[in-house]
Amino acid sequence: MRAFVQVVIPRSAIEAKGLLVSCIKDDNPCIFFEPKILYRSAKEDVPIKEYTIPLSKAEIIQEGTDITLLSWGTQVHVIREVAQLAAKENISCEVIDLRTIVPWDVDTICQSVSKTGRLLVSHEAPITGGVGAEIAATVSVRNSFCV
Repeated sequence: MRAFVQVVIPRSAIEAKGLLVSCIKDDNPCIFFEPKILYRSAKEDVPIKEYTIPLSKAEIIQEGTDITLLSWGTQVHVIREVAQLAAKENISCEVIDLRTIVPWDVDTICQSVSKTGRLLVSHEAPITGGVGAEIAATVSVRNSFCV
C-alpha cells in the first residue's frame, strides 16, 4: 500500500482525542494540527475510554437543503453560528466538518452540494492557494458532471 501524509484538524477536544488515536493507529504518517483555542475554551468532558474517529471522513453536523457550509478546525464553530443566523431567515444550511483536509472526503461534500446547489467554504487561509480553493475547484468540476 502506498503511504501518503494525512492532515487532520479537530474542532473540539472530543474530536481531537478520537482523531489522534486514529492517526496513531494508521499506517500512514499524519500531521495533526491542534488549534490553541481547543485548550483555552474547551468545556466538554472527553471520554476516558479509547475511541476512534474515521480519518478522511467528513461529518455532517446539521442537515440542510439550501446551502452547504463547509469548514474544519475551529472555523466549524463559526459556520454553526452562521447556520443559526440563516435559520432565522428561513435558510436551511447543511453544516459539514471536513476533519481531515488531506485526503479530504470528496464524495460527502459533492453529494451535499448536489443536494443544496450551493457551497460556502469558510477557512483561515491565505488569499490564494488555500485548501478552500482546491475544494471549490474540485466540487465545481465534479458537480458539473453530476447535476
